[in-house]
Amino acid sequence: MKGLEGEKMKITVKSCVNRYELYTEPDNRLIGQLRKKRCGGKKLDILDAEGNLAASVHQEEETLFITGRDGRTVSCRLLYKEDGSGHKISGSLVRPPMPERIQLNLPQGSLSVIQTPHRNFEVYLNDRKICEMTHMLGLAKEIHILSDGIQDTYCSILFALAFLMLHDDDIDII
Repeated sequence: MKGLEGEKMKITVKSCVNRYELYTEPDNRLIGQLRKKRCGGKKLDILDAEGNLAASVHQEEETLFITGRDGRTVSCRLLYKEDGSGHKISGSLVRPPMPERIQLNLPQGSLSVIQTPHRNFEVYLNDRKICEMTHMLGLAKEIHILSDGIQDTYCSILFALAFLMLHDDDIDII
């Protein structure tokens, strides 16, 4: 497969039981893991390559919370397509609306994670595309890093945010 223009690094995300593992390509180096919490709710623990807790991302209603190992928490709201009167628009009568994006204000600037209608993700920092995530509905997902200086933990956090956005409109059948 041909890489994306300007691609600095490709990461493959492999699905395992209750976790995801992130590997760099082509050297197949483990850079992190995401573990799903089994105790209900929508929470992912982010581990570094050595298995140490680096951060966690969890969702409460329409808000995502990112908590670092230092205990500091940053939050952002899921943003949906709306009609002129502010009501969420859904593309289906039976499925909830799909979140379109999140916006985070970080010390480095404004970070946007945008979900496309094809369920891929684009990440922008200060209006400059720094990352794309593709094949999000497949078993092996891909992260294409388009900018230098994105730390391994940040790649894992971005994937966790996209994962929760992707599954926000899932219908739970009990």
